[in-house]
Amino acid sequence: MVVGTCVLKIVLPGVQSLKEKRQRLGGLMVRVRRKFNVACAELDDNDTYNHATLGLACVSNRRAHAEQVIRSAAEWIESNVDGEVSELLVEIL
Repeated sequence: MVVGTCVLKIVLPGVQSLKEKRQRLGGLMVRVRRKFNVACAELDDNDTYNHATLGLACVSNRRAHAEQVIRSAAEWIESNVDGEVSELLVEIL
């Protein structure tokens, strides 16, 4: 079993409340889950309205497949988030 993980730190400029932050991230997380069949959750910065830390996870029987899915999902988030990804950490276990 191979597990692929990714942590993305995102800066959300212009967000003025936690409600607005969750509206922006909620739709994004639902779409990435459906499109790439990965687990996605907000990991940190829960009470900070202009920063978010998202985590992705994928389980596969092949290392190459897990890495491809995680990297594709991370790239998709980078191009679809209404903000900027400031850090990206991918790990394949």
